[in-house]
Amino acid sequence: MEFKEFSFDLLGSKIHILLDKELEDKKSQKIVQECYEECLRIDDWYSRFKDYNTLSLLNESIGEWQEVDDELFYIFSKAKEFEENTNGYFTLSTKEILENWGYDSQYQFNKALNNEEEFEENEDEFEDWNKKEKKSSKKISINSFEIDEEDLSVKLNSPIEFGGLGKGYALDCMVEICMSYKLDAFMISAGGDLYSYHKDSSKGFIVYLEHPTNEKEQIGIVHVNGFSLASSSSNRRKWDKYHHIVNPKTKEPANEMLSVYIQAQKGIDADSYATALFAMGFEKAKEILLKLDNIEGLLISNNFKIYKTKNFKCTLNKNTQLI
Repeated sequence: MEFKEFSFDLLGSKIHILLDKELEDKKSQKIVQECYEECLRIDDWYSRFKDYNTLSLLNESIGEWQEVDDELFYIFSKAKEFEENTNGYFTLSTKEILENWGYDSQYQFNKALNNEEEFEENEDEFEDWNKKEKKSSKKISINSFEIDEEDLSVKLNSPIEFGGLGKGYALDCMVEICMSYKLDAFMISAGGDLYSYHKDSSKGFIVYLEHPTNEKEQIGIVHVNGFSLASSSSNRRKWDKYHHIVNPKTKEPANEMLSVYIQAQKGIDADSYATALFAMGFEKAKEILLKLDNIEGLLISNNFKIYKTKNFKCTLNKNTQLI
């Protein structure tokens, strides 16, 4: 089976959709358009970079119980599950710390980038800025919200953002759209998150596991069919020590991992656990992985120790050593 590729930019990533080349153009375009509109809706409603949207209205009523719709309650319920299962290493309350670091709507650290030349000329000034930013980045809460299942309501305890699970949830929504058309095969990739399906269980899509320090190399392959695969690393959106994955316990950029790969049925699960396990570091992530049901992972520490769970589906290169 041959495939044709469609792509668009949303959610801070390039979204790629592969569909059967034999599918009529009108149907293919309809599927892609529905996926695009769904991603646009999610971005409009839940992005922290948009004013007067659902997320901003929530953040304006901290400390008050607010009724939410079924979709938003589902997102909060999943976030609470991730928060509890990772001992707080997954949290929604990274909004202010990322803003303090200058992480902007272009998914860059412009506050740091704009001062890069000045920092190079005077390392002492850089250290002063570094200390100031660390001090101002303490506004982070592990228990950032509460939920009431009977009233379908939530109460925020601190400002929140959905960056840790947003793309995973959007991926699930796009998968649901493709499944509704009863396609024989398709693949959707959204940055570090992807899902692929083929009606023949012996087939599917081959995905390369990127080497964490050399994007031109790979450490293995995964045959993806009927599940989600998410990766988390700090090498894409980074300036100096700053990147987009926060360790909520230290209030600093997570620095004990090179890469995390997670396999799960749902994209929201894979995305969220990839982020949380990256944040907590290698040893803690190994312990947590063994306690998670239906979640498989591969971890790469900052000194290139590699660990994978028994049922993580991959074929590693012969020279790739596991512990």
